[in-house]
Amino acid sequence: MERKIWSFQDLASLPRVARGISGVISEYKSHEVVKWPYPCADDERNHEIERRIYTRLGRHARIVHVIAILPERGIVMERLKEPLCLRLKTLQENGDTVSSEQIQRWSLQIAEALHYIHSKRVLQADIGSQNLLLDEKDNLKFADFAGSSIDGEQAFVCSSSRASLRPYWEHHPSIKDEIFAMGSILYEISTGRKPYHDKTDSAVEKLYLAAQFPDTDHLQLGPVIWKCWKIQYEDTAETLSDLQQLFQRKKCSYIWFVEENLMVKSL
Repeated sequence: MERKIWSFQDLASLPRVARGISGVISEYKSHEVVKWPYPCADDERNHEIERRIYTRLGRHARIVHVIAILPERGIVMERLKEPLCLRLKTLQENGDTVSSEQIQRWSLQIAEALHYIHSKRVLQADIGSQNLLLDEKDNLKFADFAGSSIDGEQAFVCSSSRASLRPYWEHHPSIKDEIFAMGSILYEISTGRKPYHDKTDSAVEKLYLAAQFPDTDHLQLGPVIWKCWKIQYEDTAETLSDLQQLFQRKKCSYIWFVEENLMVKSL
């Protein structure tokens, strides 16, 4: 039978895995964790929003699997391996980069996830590598919807300056804001660093407001990233379609290259 946790004291007694701005993740059972809010009104409100959103989203391969929503507070979910931000940091420290195959895989998974999330009238509102988790097979899953927007309601979180076209005080999330943030996470996957990683937040905000973005011409995902930043997509279905077409063209070019080389060698 599922153990029912009712009090903050019970939750606080569990071994902690991580803690964030609005709550704590603790060990629960084998391969399971429980997320719970800090005991304050704002965090409990954001936690309640997250409970509603996970109920709305249901089971999906690109969303962290919610096992149970406990009475009053607490969300039991699968325990995943690590956040994407940590993986990228480790690669950077080791002088490594994300492989071309992994860039393709992760970018498609992000686009698929956002397309599904938006179809459920949910906006994550804080898209970033800290909220993308890797499972044991290195597949990406979205997590953390505390304070996100559902059914057009106000969001109580916002994207970082490097993933937002507007200053945080003007932020009321839209699908186009989410697509802009997608461009920034695709850039981070491609380069191992956030856009303008060596500049201050205020400097980045000024550059973005002037529509000045990092160069993407040399990147595999460059055309898609640029269109995300330039707000040239109406929705994530268009972004997903562009990614699929981009990879199909690259696949065809590779097959042509191999066949041409085989023909030359046979002469």
